[in-house]
Amino acid sequence: MGVRGETSRQGDRGQRRIALHQKRQSGLQCSPRHVSCVFASSIAQSFEAGRPRPTSTARTFADGVACREPQAEALEIILNGAAGILQVGEDEVAEAIRILYTDTHNMAEGAGAAPLAALMGERERFRGQRVALILTEGNIDMPVLRQILSGKTPVD
Repeated sequence: MGVRGETSRQGDRGQRRIALHQKRQSGLQCSPRHVSCVFASSIAQSFEAGRPRPTSTARTFADGVACREPQAEALEIILNGAAGILQVGEDEVAEAIRILYTDTHNMAEGAGAAPLAALMGERERFRGQRVALILTEGNIDMPVLRQILSGKTPVD
């Protein structure tokens, strides 16, 4: 069952709303996690504090999670719906992009590949559990994609 009025142009905020709405509608017992990058930690710090915690930098090539100052509405959605925050590094995100491209022929930017990076980093924790990843954000610049597919990690 889809949610009317939510489009990919609304970005991460709209995707969070859709995911949380579908969780409530499905009746499934699940524990959604939010994924952020280690060098863009304002959301993780804000989640831990229970209130906005801006940071001075957000140094990640994963543009969709490069947040220095959490927006109140987005943070409220995360605080009310996420069971926790998983943080990933740049190398892990780059590897997840490579895996998604080579194994599934899907292209993802850093933010879209971050959930797979988090799952790979926490594989023992989630072993034997049903896990769903939402692949979003296919908006990656060609020079960045070239670097990643050649085995490198872009430096922001």
